[in-house]
Amino acid sequence: MIKNSCITLLLALILIVILSGCSNNTDKDIDNDVSSTEEIDIVDEVLPDEVGDAGDSFELDNLPDTDISETGEEKQTVEIVEVENEVPPTPEAEKEVVSDLDPEIDQELHEMDKILLKALSRSRDICDDIIDLEQRDMCRIAADKGMDIEDIIDMMESMGTINCDILEDEQLRIACEAAVELHLIDASDDGPENEVAEKQLDNNTTSTEIEIINYTDYSISDLENWIYLAESKMKSRRARILFFIYPVGDLKRPEEPVRSDYADRVFLAHEVLLTQTDIESILDQIEDWFAGDPCLDSRDIKRNLSDYRSWLENGADASTMHGVCEETRIVAMGVTENMRLYEPLENFQNFLIHELYHAFQQDLEMEGKCRDMRERDERNSNSYWLVEGAAHYFATWLVAEINNTPDHESQILELALRLFEREGEDMGLDKWGAAALNLMVKQNQITEDSILDGSLFHNCDRELVFNNNNPEIQKIKDSWNLIEKVGDAYVFKSEALN
Repeated sequence: MIKNSCITLLLALILIVILSGCSNNTDKDIDNDVSSTEEIDIVDEVLPDEVGDAGDSFELDNLPDTDISETGEEKQTVEIVEVENEVPPTPEAEKEVVSDLDPEIDQELHEMDKILLKALSRSRDICDDIIDLEQRDMCRIAADKGMDIEDIIDMMESMGTINCDILEDEQLRIACEAAVELHLIDASDDGPENEVAEKQLDNNTTSTEIEIINYTDYSISDLENWIYLAESKMKSRRARILFFIYPVGDLKRPEEPVRSDYADRVFLAHEVLLTQTDIESILDQIEDWFAGDPCLDSRDIKRNLSDYRSWLENGADASTMHGVCEETRIVAMGVTENMRLYEPLENFQNFLIHELYHAFQQDLEMEGKCRDMRERDERNSNSYWLVEGAAHYFATWLVAEINNTPDHESQILELALRLFEREGEDMGLDKWGAAALNLMVKQNQITEDSILDGSLFHNCDRELVFNNNNPEIQKIKDSWNLIEKVGDAYVFKSEALN
């Protein structure tokens, strides 16, 4: 809950922004009126029968000043205002001004404006947490203006230090200066905090290449945080990515596999919770995102949209990363009611990050020898368990980091062992694949970093190195399930490590 004293200060900041906007508009109108007038003459015309036959006009300046003691009326004076029109700058002058800007400072101006605009433009109702009724009403008025107090606080804390003078937008600069005066942010010189803020700016610059369409109750800010955290762990990212995340209701009985060109009959139909308007909006956004992609023609786009329409209109529990092209990836997530309402949040986080990791795996659509080797013996290819196992490995590791839960390796091995004991070889290949990858790390066949930064999937090592011609891989597949519990941790037995 936000403390009342802090709320009062923040509301003052918001009112400064609102009032400054109003005053700026008024000043601009006055300036425009004055600057368009070279000389103001106040003229009073009279009828001919009142001043001779000529009907002459006269200026008030020609009248003698009238003293109040003589007429009983107060004397009025009118000042003549003369304003010279400003000479518009020549193109050469404008060019000279622009050339004086330091490119680095200009970029910093742009980035700082962008962050503050983002913080000031969001609107979520957090006012119900305020106890004081008057402050709560003021908060709601501010929220209606498109301002989010919570985001302002987060932004101020994350940026650490800031020089308000570099902000181009006047209203943002006023808000920043007010925040400094109220000690909400520190305007001191560069220090460690500034380095953190600059790093955050750098990390956010690629966010325009990831688009999220979210129709669930999961917070878009949480989704962004988890997604960009995952992205920050990657050695590099080549693909642009679009998520569409939507809720589904009860499973239909009897079970109805959903038909589609890609992932045909993989997902099951559920009660549809989206309206038809929602569905059309999602498809329109995806189509816009596809537009202009050089790897897609109109037939490709039409086919892909037809698949997504089938999933949405049938309430498919989609859980896939669709590699549309080598550098164009779609992540579709149909989130069941059970996951949304009853399962721990960690399960959804794992689901999200697992599918996102597939979008980071760069060689999934690699042509040439990589694809040829997989298709030559697709049924026995090791790519499937390596690809899925790495996604589960990374998701388990990152969810543990997000929630500060220890020992991701023990979690991976425990789940793999339990599923193996219950389901045998029919268990999910992502779970045993993650355990097998951990054994490969223990045997120094790969590094854990290559899994966690995605570089294991940059050069098709899954087919060119770790294929069935590699005798060490067969040993891994035969011994990954040699797991035991020692104390509170699950580890490999000694015979698996030798």
